Amino acid sequence: MKNIITLILAMLILISYPVRLVTALDITITGNGSDTNNEVNIQVENNQNVVQTNTANIDNNIHIDSNTGGNTASENGGEVEIVTGDTSQTVVVENNTNTSLVDTGDCCQNETEITIVGNGNGSTNTTSVFQELNTQVVVNQNTTIKNTIYGNVNTGNNVANQNNGNVNISTGSITVAGGINNGPINIHDVKVNSDKSTSTNMVINENGVNSFNSLNYTNTANDTTYIFNTANILNNVLWDLNTGNNHANGNSGDVSILTGDIDFNFYIDNGPINFGSITIDDCCIIDDPEDPDDPDDFSDPVDPGDPIGGSTNNTHAVQAAVYSVAIDAIEILGLSDTSSNLVNPYIYWMGVIFVGLGLKTVGSSVNKKYKYR
Repeated sequence: MKNIITLILAMLILISYPVRLVTALDITITGNGSDTNNEVNIQVENNQNVVQTNTANIDNNIHIDSNTGGNTASENGGEVEIVTGDTSQTVVVENNTNTSLVDTGDCCQNETEITIVGNGNGSTNTTSVFQELNTQVVVNQNTTIKNTIYGNVNTGNNVANQNNGNVNISTGSITVAGGINNGPINIHDVKVNSDKSTSTNMVINENGVNSFNSLNYTNTANDTTYIFNTANILNNVLWDLNTGNNHANGNSGDVSILTGDIDFNFYIDNGPINFGSITIDDCCIIDDPEDPDDPDDFSDPVDPGDPIGGSTNNTHAVQAAVYSVAIDAIEILGLSDTSSNLVNPYIYWMGVIFVGLGLKTVGSSVNKKYKYR
């Protein structure tokens, strides 16, 4: 019978071993004896510091020289005809630099609960919780762009002098198209997830006469974002387009000079430059705290500021912005630490040892019983 009881107890220990999950901040002081002194001090800091630095230096130099002109036909005894070909140039320069995307990630947490309940006469219970969330995002983007385009296109500068026949000079057309597009440059999209909707539930209830219970809770959140964008852009564009400057002098026949057309379509577009958005998002909405009148809560709730059976209760809460940090639960049950990460493994392995010993003992008993039969 003893062996069976040992085995059952060991199995109960294993079954009751909790699966540790990261939960919201949960502090409980409960069920301690008379004249006990319990104190919990928690300080939680969560600092996020994101720094992005982008630097771009761009220098574009484009030189175009296109010529179908500059022809000469002079001192000929017959008719002279000069026809130059057309020329078409397309130049496009596009600069797109420095894009910063910052997302500090999800921040949804559960509510914070602090409870002092059911402790003995003359006990002193104190909890102090300080939670602080600091998020700082710094984005530095610097861009320097220099675009230089030089184009020389010619179908003219033709010469036909001192010819004895008719002279005809016909120059080709010039078409230039293109442009410079600087942008988007220094674009930022910053999203800071700041949870300021987390609920807080503090309870002092059913403690003994002349007990002293104190709750101190401070919760702050600071979100700071700095954006520094600098763009220096210099566009130098020079085109020399010519279908004229043709000469036909001292000719004895008819002279005809026909110059070609020039079609010039060129643009410079700067932007968007130094543009973006900053979003500070209250990313998590927590349900309202449980109704204190709910029968599942602690019975007979009272105003924390009123004395209970001669006990003194002090509550102090300062909330600049609520932020819940997920940590393991903390419990003080009869001054025993049964929920910390250090104690749980020992309980588990004790259970394993008990199971082993129980199986060994039962096995030995069975062997002896049948051996002597």
